[in-house]
Amino acid sequence: MAYNNYNNTGPSNYEFLPFIKPRKFTADSKKVFSGYIEIELITVDKLFIGSGMSHFDGVNIPASTLQENGKLIIPGSSLKGAVRHISRAVSPSCIPDAKENEIRNGYFKKCRLDDCCIVCDMFGMMYKASKLRFTDLISENGKTVKIKVPTQFEPKKNNDKYKEDRKFIGYKFYYTDCEERNAPKRESIEAIVENTSFTGKIFFNKLYKEELQLLMFALSFSEAFSIKLGKYKADGFGTVFMNYNKFILNGTEEPLESLYNLAWDYQDMLIEKHPKQLEKLKKILYLLSL
Repeated sequence: MAYNNYNNTGPSNYEFLPFIKPRKFTADSKKVFSGYIEIELITVDKLFIGSGMSHFDGVNIPASTLQENGKLIIPGSSLKGAVRHISRAVSPSCIPDAKENEIRNGYFKKCRLDDCCIVCDMFGMMYKASKLRFTDLISENGKTVKIKVPTQFEPKKNNDKYKEDRKFIGYKFYYTDCEERNAPKRESIEAIVENTSFTGKIFFNKLYKEELQLLMFALSFSEAFSIKLGKYKADGFGTVFMNYNKFILNGTEEPLESLYNLAWDYQDMLIEKHPKQLEKLKKILYLLSL
């Protein structure tokens, strides 16, 4: 989510997808699907997911990227959070962490266990377990590079527009292709280089067909858009490309075309019901492939 505010330190490099009116999720069929997907994630841009640690390299003190036993790692929670964010933006889901009077268009829904939206049913909520599990993604031989990047700042909040209209207006996404920012300060980081391959799995348990379609679409398998992860997205970091190596559905290995078909089914629904939402998402996160 994002407030309608502005950062006057340079190009904003982001756009908002307006909310879709939320509603209770009711499955068209009682049939459910369980299984997993083996995925390969490849970095298209540099990627930084911080470990919280820094080290002195003799000149600078770069922030370190996340590693374990010498191998680069993307936490499953990072990819899951990005997929959940996309899922909310393209579905009639609730708007988390907001009060009714904080949403500009008046759309509001507070999910309960017996009355929740499609995203809360899939990803879980308080007292409701998630139907999805994303493993950590690991790179066997990934490399990093030390660079300096613009220091990140919160948008300025002392302008009249912000004071007049402090309401949530939509979900915030950073452009795939960002304009260069001339930030006054820079910081040193150790970033993962382009074309680094990570592998992992996504497990799903008792998803309804509509939920499975939404998951495949939000994982960018319709090839309509790219996914961005990590920090410094406003400076062109974080675009990744997704490959899928195996798809197990209810105990049977399915052809990868099945993934495409599920994603395209959801995309067809968006074209029919929310065409402007899809076009704006494609404009912001346009597809970059290797």
